[in-house]
Amino acid sequence: MSHSLGSAGGSENGNPAHGGSGAQAPSSAVPGGHSAPTQTPLPPPGTSATPPSATSPTPTPASAPASASTPPGPSAGSPATPTGGSGTQPTTTSTPPAPGGDAESRWSHKANIIGLLTLVAAVVGIGITVYYSNDSSESGRSQAKSGDVQASTGASEAARQPRLKVSRVAAYIKAGIEGKEETSEGEEPLSSLRGPHIDITFENRAPGPSLITKATLRLREAGSLPSCHQIGGDLAISMNYDFPLPADLPKMPYEQTKDISFTVEDNKIDRLTLTVGPKNHGWTNPWYGVADIVFEHDGTKTTVGPIVVVDAGGDADFYPEDDTWVINNISRPACLDENAALVNRLMAIPGVTVSKEVKSLREKLTSMGH
Repeated sequence: MSHSLGSAGGSENGNPAHGGSGAQAPSSAVPGGHSAPTQTPLPPPGTSATPPSATSPTPTPASAPASASTPPGPSAGSPATPTGGSGTQPTTTSTPPAPGGDAESRWSHKANIIGLLTLVAAVVGIGITVYYSNDSSESGRSQAKSGDVQASTGASEAARQPRLKVSRVAAYIKAGIEGKEETSEGEEPLSSLRGPHIDITFENRAPGPSLITKATLRLREAGSLPSCHQIGGDLAISMNYDFPLPADLPKMPYEQTKDISFTVEDNKIDRLTLTVGPKNHGWTNPWYGVADIVFEHDGTKTTVGPIVVVDAGGDADFYPEDDTWVINNISRPACLDENAALVNRLMAIPGVTVSKEVKSLREKLTSMGH
């Protein structure tokens, strides 16, 4: 910025003195686009100028780029440029600091960034913890629900499984067994033969049918009732029992198995009848046996017994008839005591089921004083 000087006839201290206007003072500029301090014009001749304050030097820019240089001030021989009469301080403009030049500011930015990253990491960690906590809880609830479903399914399956049980057992002699008789002319088929029947009532209180697939006879004891008179003859009749026993009684215990197919429908009661006795039959004393029967069904087994049965025999003077016994022509009275002792022992077996005929024999012998 240029400053104009007033006209004068002359000037001291080397200022223009002749011929009119003085030359313009050169403009001082600081590199970087900033203006130099403003110079105050000299006072007219005859006025006093206020010298610059010794304690108020002209300020210089606080900082400048390393490549900039401050223009030189007035030479030693040049007069100092005074301030205006009002004593106003010269105006200065300082160059802003270069980016990244403040070390404290850089560390402050780094601390803020680290704090922000720490906060983000903490938030993310909390979110992951909450997510997996919820996921674990959901997984636990899902497993518990699955366990409940499985338990419910198992209970439902168990409810559908057949629950077969024996509700009644009876034994008696009944007609209806087929067989054949050996005659001089050959074999003659027979029907409605009388023999021991074991009658079992099954109960299935479940919404699923029960299938019996196998029955096994376990004979504990077998023999003939003591004879009261002489008897004998050929074994001319063979009977088709479900469990036919050999003519010569086997060593005890004796087992015989038979495949069967018997279904007890769901929530039903049904009866199964099996026959057992010596296959060959003739003029012999009545036969007796003590047996258990094991039924296989639905992957398990059910045992029925013990059961005491007796057959009709082939003695016309010693046999069961209806609800009593016919006992005639006694040539050996001791037989009555022997039969009484046998019947008493059989009926004393724990948990035994005795046939109707065994009971009626006990009653008959009692009526006869034995």
